[in-house]
Amino acid sequence: MPHEGIPTIDAEPNPERVLSREKILEELLMRMMISHEKFQFRVEREMSDAEGVCFLEVLSPDKGKRYTYQRKGSFEGRGQKIESSGTTIRSEDLDDGYSRTLADYNPDTGEWVDQ
Repeated sequence: MPHEGIPTIDAEPNPERVLSREKILEELLMRMMISHEKFQFRVEREMSDAEGVCFLEVLSPDKGKRYTYQRKGSFEGRGQKIESSGTTIRSEDLDDGYSRTLADYNPDTGEWVDQ
């Protein structure tokens, strides 16, 4: 019998919302500041599972930066394992190797939180 006034805790975590490839590319392009009409980037790597895209890496048109989308989870593919505690978009400067998180996906609101 639950006690009155004590909130119950939902033991089930919120399921991670899987974004479509088109939505992922739209988010990457926005952060690359490229017009959506000019798809002048190169997809370098892409991994999917039964739910959809879990990893997508693109090279900027000037080939100076790499942008990566990674979905929350642990994924096997092409002889490597990719693990992520959250769904993120990152950029990497290929000249100096500097990498940073650009945005984290909030599954509760369905929105990206810029960093």
